[in-house]
Amino acid sequence: MGLYKIWNEMHHVGTTHVGGGSDRHTGETKYIAACETEDCGWSAAFDTFDAAMIAAQGHRCPVR
Repeated sequence: MGLYKIWNEMHHVGTTHVGGGSDRHTGETKYIAACETEDCGWSAAFDTFDAAMIAAQGHRCPVR
């Protein structure tokens, strides 16, 4: 299954991507903020898009 079928929206904030999609178990929309730096590994899941964007804007990558 391609990403276009999983994610409703994708946004890029610095080194962090924010995406939203349906939870396959409950069907509710969830949002994830994840750092794209190779050795960072930071990610977090949120119930609202605004919370995910705030987390993405506040993330300071220790690797970069």
